[in-house]
Amino acid sequence: AGLGTAVLATGDIGDPNERLPEITWITAWFLAVGGWAQLLVLALALHRAGAYRLPKIAGMGPRQPSGARAGPVFRAMLPTALGLSTVQISALLDHAMAIYLVDPGANNFIYLANRLLQFPHALTGLALAVAVFPQLASLGQGHREGDAQRAKDRTALADRLGNALSASLLLTVPAAIGMALVAHDLVPVLFEGGEFTASDSAVAAWTTVAVVVGLPAMGSSQIHARAFYAMGLPGTPARISGWMLLLNLALNAWFVLGLDLGTPGLALATSLSSIGNALGLRLLLRRRLHRDGVPHPDSALNLWIRVAVASAGMAATVVGTNELLVGTAGWVRVAAAVPLGGAVYGGLLVMLKTKELAPILAKLKGKLSRG
Repeated sequence: AGLGTAVLATGDIGDPNERLPEITWITAWFLAVGGWAQLLVLALALHRAGAYRLPKIAGMGPRQPSGARAGPVFRAMLPTALGLSTVQISALLDHAMAIYLVDPGANNFIYLANRLLQFPHALTGLALAVAVFPQLASLGQGHREGDAQRAKDRTALADRLGNALSASLLLTVPAAIGMALVAHDLVPVLFEGGEFTASDSAVAAWTTVAVVVGLPAMGSSQIHARAFYAMGLPGTPARISGWMLLLNLALNAWFVLGLDLGTPGLALATSLSSIGNALGLRLLLRRRLHRDGVPHPDSALNLWIRVAVASAGMAATVVGTNELLVGTAGWVRVAAAVPLGGAVYGGLLVMLKTKELAPILAKLKGKLSRG
């Protein structure tokens, strides 16, 4: 979908009003192909794992009771989906408010900024939340087997949660800083052309900077919300999400009507509501675990210090690379700054002996050896 948008934005599309049906169809086809490609990747992975079985034909083989195990899942699905969709719902609100409060075409800046946000979000916080969810779900059901098993499982759940939060911190902080630093070069490379001018690129870049501020909080929220679901409390994230949406609406009105910040203000409101959502979920989960006699897994202060030092080194590298390559094409600066910044960040974490990096390095080493 992002590639299709970039192709349309950089091409000479002529009069957009005359070619609107063609533009719409091209965008829709890119979305459709991307969706089927994603399904194919997952299906092949399931097939290799031996978990892909053909459905049984009616009348052949023993019949299982309908909905015997799926019922509780479906009943918990709606509040869980609402609790995990704060960012998406906030983005829809931002689109509407951009049209009516900023400019009829300003919602395009929100759309492009969210496309750039979703790329690192899908690779960092969201991916970690999906990966750790099965473990949290199995440990969250220990209360059915007695108080002793419940305490044991709650402790194990807290350990898994702490590991996931530490990994999220390691990945989302540099991703947010890196995206903010390269946004003013990346947006023109991807989208500038035709009706999308340099002034449009500047607004879209600042909107991107404002929305990626909340990237670490979004990753933390995804992990905490799944922990609540695993513990049989799917309604808690939904309630927090509802309050944060009201906060987002209030901040949108203040930033746009009061401070005249435009679409960057709308994006900043979304980031602040995401931070509030993460803090609220963290506080309530801390209380819940404390009630079960289990301390909430706090990220160690030395990890925060290491991430801050490594991120500062990465930021200095990106800024220095941009200064050395000033006057070159934007794609050259992005292509040079991103890998160099990432290498410096990872190298500094290794030099600082960051123990939380060990599982990631072990996985990478295993994949390289098997390859």
